[in-house]
Amino acid sequence: MAKPSILIGDANDSPQFAYQYKDYNGFALFYARQPRRLCVRHHDRRLQVSISFSPAAVRLRLRDVSERTNSPSRAGTGDHVSVFPSGQPYTAQWLRNADLVNVYLEPSFVVRAAYESVRCRVVSIAGRYLVRDQFVQMLGRSLRAEFTDGPPNLLYAESIATVLAVHLVRNYAGSAAMAPDPSATLSPYWLRRAIDYIEAHLATDISLSAIAAEVRMSPHYFSEVFRNSTSFSPHRYVTHRRIERAKQMLAERDRKLGEIAAALGFATHSRFTEVFTRWVGTTPREYRNFL
Repeated sequence: MAKPSILIGDANDSPQFAYQYKDYNGFALFYARQPRRLCVRHHDRRLQVSISFSPAAVRLRLRDVSERTNSPSRAGTGDHVSVFPSGQPYTAQWLRNADLVNVYLEPSFVVRAAYESVRCRVVSIAGRYLVRDQFVQMLGRSLRAEFTDGPPNLLYAESIATVLAVHLVRNYAGSAAMAPDPSATLSPYWLRRAIDYIEAHLATDISLSAIAAEVRMSPHYFSEVFRNSTSFSPHRYVTHRRIERAKQMLAERDRKLGEIAAALGFATHSRFTEVFTRWVGTTPREYRNFL
């Protein structure tokens, strides 16, 4: 999957700024503190969801596929969401500094979500620009928080992308959604297989697809029935198990904190400390001192 052409500055002044971009299987994530006066021209074959956070102010102009004709410009301020259909060119001019999260979804990724959630094989997502969508905004805030220590891990990123794709299919597509059975659960056998797989791979960057494949289910359906069965999302359950394993390892005083972080699949020592503190209410070092 090729990295999109994201940045085009003013003709005489091309601003430089830090951003993060990460490709995954079927989707990609982008995060930046978008500077004022930046002008962006973008054209991507993937579906793009752009999530901007206050005090964002942007002037948006859609273009036809030939890039020769512009539609009237639209303006948006504050928190807003734009959904760009696959292949939709546009130009955006930022009038204020703003945090920005973009999610790029491959058509095949969206088609899979469509089939799993509304049982249709082909789905067309309508463009919506500079709108308020509290659910998408919530997902964006979650991704923004994860990006503070580098790109999100695979399981978390895939879970968010899957939930976002299903939301788009159910709320931005032309077909009527059929809600899945809210009471469906995993059988004890398949739940045990999923849990055993998670326990065996806590030290790796576990993917939602890999866990779902272990129990022969689609990622979206597995997420729903796993939550019904355990009251945890797959990502939250994996984090829970990593923290519980960390508590056991902290009792082994000869183990260094960096070693524990690496053994439990955390990208960095600081990331381990941040997650552990959020779950337990104290840092790993303080927890060890209390033992």
